[in-house]
Amino acid sequence: MKYWILLFVPLLVSCGSNDPSPAIQMSDDAGASEDSTADERAVEPPAPDDVASGDTGLASDTAAAADTAVGNDTASGPDLPCVPSCLFKQCGDDGCGGTCGACGPGSSCVNHTCSLACDGTGCTLGASCVDVAGKPAICGGTLTFDTDLFGAKLPHDLSVESLYGAAGVLIATDNENSVAATNPYKVASPSGKNSCASIDGWGNYWLDDLVIRFVLPDGGSWKQGATHYVSVYIAQTAPGGIRVDYYSPENPPGLPGSSPIYQQYTQQQGTAFVEYMSPAPIGYVMVCTAADPDFTIDDLTFGPITAN
Repeated sequence: MKYWILLFVPLLVSCGSNDPSPAIQMSDDAGASEDSTADERAVEPPAPDDVASGDTGLASDTAAAADTAVGNDTASGPDLPCVPSCLFKQCGDDGCGGTCGACGPGSSCVNHTCSLACDGTGCTLGASCVDVAGKPAICGGTLTFDTDLFGAKLPHDLSVESLYGAAGVLIATDNENSVAATNPYKVASPSGKNSCASIDGWGNYWLDDLVIRFVLPDGGSWKQGATHYVSVYIAQTAPGGIRVDYYSPENPPGLPGSSPIYQQYTQQQGTAFVEYMSPAPIGYVMVCTAADPDFTIDDLTFGPITAN
């Protein structure tokens, strides 16, 4: 009679294996008895002393590894000295508590580069600068409407709506049939210089509002900007008066629901000077007509223009 002996070897045959080798061993009666006896004699349990002491080799190896790991964690090498770096830096911290240099008068250190400060003495109309917060801006200044940005004298009746865009100023009227243009004073003045007023296509001066917008050059176009200071001479004002409205960058005049952040009125005869230092950003200024047929503006002065 033959016996079938199944040897379950989980480490050699996995569940679902396609291994063609047999998972069972077959033998005759005598061989099975002798082999079983021989296998039982060959496998001896560890000595009691070894079990008690745990001397299987694993404990000592684990302890050695733990000692090594602890040694690595607690060991620390000497502190490396700080190496200052001023590569591509004009100014500012060198990374080690020192400095890469200081900027000259009228300049500010922004991102390790000396840039013209907007409040510096060398900040001229339309020049690039950085404000006190380190934001890019352009310098403010004064437009007299007598010359362009290069100093060339301007003739009368010349449109100046986008002439000063590079300096951050666009001017328009609220009438589609007129433009903002150079205009000789309508008052008796020995200067004979230009001011700015609205004019139609036939050379007739209109009584239109003038809208001044502050922008930043953006390639071949402009993006909305803001300033905090505006002053302007107005000539001449009649008893009906002139009103000056200041608007935020987000709410231009003419937009439904838009209202000025501040308003000024003047009924001064002759030439009136108005100015406003605003805690809030100014994006637009509208000089509103009243009863003065000779309304013009002159000497528009403004502070640095920053991005909105």
